[in-house]
Amino acid sequence: MRKRLGLLGLALGVAVSTLAAGEEVLVVEQEYREVAPTRSEGRDVRQVLYFTAEAVRIEEYAQGPDEPTEVQWVNFKAERIERLWRNHGAWTLTAESFERRRERLQARVRKQTEDSAELPDGVQRSEAERLLSFRVDARRSYEAIHDKTKTKPMLDAQAELVTIVDRKEDGCKPLEGYFHPSMRLPCATGELLYLLDIIPEKLSRFLARERETFDRVPVELKLRTSHGGLVETRLQRAERVPEQSIPGDLFDAGAEMKRIQEKSAKPLPASEP
Repeated sequence: MRKRLGLLGLALGVAVSTLAAGEEVLVVEQEYREVAPTRSEGRDVRQVLYFTAEAVRIEEYAQGPDEPTEVQWVNFKAERIERLWRNHGAWTLTAESFERRRERLQARVRKQTEDSAELPDGVQRSEAERLLSFRVDARRSYEAIHDKTKTKPMLDAQAELVTIVDRKEDGCKPLEGYFHPSMRLPCATGELLYLLDIIPEKLSRFLARERETFDRVPVELKLRTSHGGLVETRLQRAERVPEQSIPGDLFDAGAEMKRIQEKSAKPLPASEP
């Protein structure tokens, strides 16, 4: 394994083990590019994701190969989301329950709907309603279309093209990607993407119903986000690693924060005369 496996970070004040004896960890490395509605919100990073049935760790590398610039943990067993990132130069660790995250997402839908309705007719309201249509998808009718004639090589297999369309809107393709035929993600993709505020609620439920297709590792993915932006990913590697090769605190956000604090407190080495 690469150096970063020895770096790291589960729950803020909640020590819950996510690795059962003998369990393997799926490690996925990918390029992650987000084109947001406003340029200032977009990002182009490398991600390393660690998957078990009970938790996911997501590292983002924007500035170099060794230290992540942001880490998120989604713990399905503890129903908790944690984020460690640089805030005005200082590392900040936040935690939120699944219940609280869902409440915030629903409140955001209500506010965005109310704000759009209060705008006068015109260009500004049309744009607000367009962006709202990505977040409020209750009226959409999703369908997955498999195209076995279009494939991409992935590891030891051919990844086939799958597209999600809205049967009620011509040209609407919320998701398009090539998925490995047998390498599966151990967690629910739809719930994960919804909790991370990447896709809207009805689309997450559709992915849950179609788990046989969408809980597989994508080699390439284009995904329209709930913000109205576009996420594009490209797989770099995917491998299963024995849990003995993984640091025991990989899913421990508190331990990761402590490690960073201790590293920051160390004095710089003396310079050569």
